[in-house]
Amino acid sequence: MPDAYVLGSAERVEEFEIEEDPADSFVVLHCGPVDIEARAQLYALILGMFSDDAVSLEMLHRKVTDDGPFFYEIEQTLIDALANLDEAAIEAVALNWCESEAMESLELDDSDIVEFLFNLANLCQTTNDELGLYILGAD
Repeated sequence: MPDAYVLGSAERVEEFEIEEDPADSFVVLHCGPVDIEARAQLYALILGMFSDDAVSLEMLHRKVTDDGPFFYEIEQTLIDALANLDEAAIEAVALNWCESEAMESLELDDSDIVEFLFNLANLCQTTNDELGLYILGAD
């Protein structure tokens, strides 16, 4: 299963079973080939930190089974920063992110990355006291 951002309640995350389709319970934004290393570079760009430190912004929340998948909760500071990006900032960050080593190796189209980041920022704007943002991943 490729990693995906999911928007949903903590209660629903706790109830999720491995045989379920995440799209039936959550708003899902698939990450495609963008792994934690590449996401950490994005987080570092947004928050002005080292990418090694940015990995910790995805915190293990729940193991669905011992072998996965796993829910990682996204740190609120990052959610707020993404939610507050305007369109020009989203495009600028996305284009800088495209130039990072991890993203260059994926050979993705810049416009797809801009669209992905725009959708991620919209998910962040939708979070509230009842809906959180998580990564659902295999490892």
